[in-house]
Amino acid sequence: MGIILGSMIYVIGFIAACIIFTLIEKRANDPEEFAVVLFMSIIWPLLVILMPIVFGFCFLGKKYNQFVGRRP
Repeated sequence: MGIILGSMIYVIGFIAACIIFTLIEKRANDPEEFAVVLFMSIIWPLLVILMPIVFGFCFLGKKYNQFVGRRP
């Protein structure tokens, strides 16, 4: 159930982002900015999922080294 709900939210969010940024691009006439925003609208779920994991591993690595007595 969670996988289906998560994928539905992702797809709906992507479609909404495309519509919103298409309307913004029509007013701004700057296709390069539109491409960056569109790319970020696709990538944001990966960033939301991966950033806490990466920071968690960095933090836990320091704590583990401190626990076993290693010095950086």
